[in-house]
Amino acid sequence: MSATSNSTRCTVRWTLPVGAPLINRYNIKIVQCEDSFKVITDYTDLDLYQNYSWNAVMGQHYVVDCTLLTLFGDVVIARGTCVVKTHFSKDELILLFVRATLFSEKYTWKNRIDVVYRCKPRRYFQNILSLDNGVMRTYCKDNNGHAGNPINQSLNGLFFSGQVYNNGATMNCSPFGDSRFTVPAHIMLDPRYINLYFSDFYCLPPRSKTHYVTIVLCNKGSISDRWCAERLILLPPDNNFLEIRWTKNRFEYYISGKIWVEFYYTEDIHLNVGSLGTILPMGRGSSRSNGIRNNHKCKTCNLQMYPN
Repeated sequence: MSATSNSTRCTVRWTLPVGAPLINRYNIKIVQCEDSFKVITDYTDLDLYQNYSWNAVMGQHYVVDCTLLTLFGDVVIARGTCVVKTHFSKDELILLFVRATLFSEKYTWKNRIDVVYRCKPRRYFQNILSLDNGVMRTYCKDNNGHAGNPINQSLNGLFFSGQVYNNGATMNCSPFGDSRFTVPAHIMLDPRYINLYFSDFYCLPPRSKTHYVTIVLCNKGSISDRWCAERLILLPPDNNFLEIRWTKNRFEYYISGKIWVEFYYTEDIHLNVGSLGTILPMGRGSSRSNGIRNNHKCKTCNLQMYPN
């Protein structure tokens, strides 16, 4: 069996085993298993087309069990199982990328950045130093942003920010914790060694004016790079969200002043390549364990043909 999907529809296909009758029956059972296990289909019909499609919920996993039966009676000819997840297809992701590009073009100001940083509670970095020999290890992406983001629950990484105030000063507070790990920008953004991929464009509920773009950073030729090349949008170095310029025998990095750019770095990183400092925490002072889903009502960053 094989399966394909976009953000709202799934299709499974199968082939008949050698020697099987050309006309038989199939029973298909589909279980939606994201928040709880729920049987959404338990259906039997003639096997004329060797495929089955259904309307699905964005961001959900489905377990599909297909049993081929003889035309008369319930003799099992073959059985197959597969798992499929609904997320943006590449065509849908291109449409979201176009929306993000048009939105960012309304404000052309870019701020130069020399560092990227990651904010977390102090205990997070203490555990890295004491338990992991100073190595910050990647972990699976949560469900923050669009439910259809292809990297959700699928790709390991670490979130960093490069955001600065319009005068170029680094942010002095963070909703994610009281400690900040700062890394020279070229370590993660040098286009000679890193590929950039567009992954998401969203805002948060209830009516957030701040819009976010997620850029995935992959070492060229790595496993994550090959994975992203199949599913995400490869960005050139002069894109609207992060512009990389070659100046005076070095790269300079300029980040959008309109959109909050998130960098999702897909490699482990040692704390000795950067520096640890303190920052003023605000709000919860930590991230939510499973992320925050996007604002479904925003007309700027939702695909109208595939509303959440």
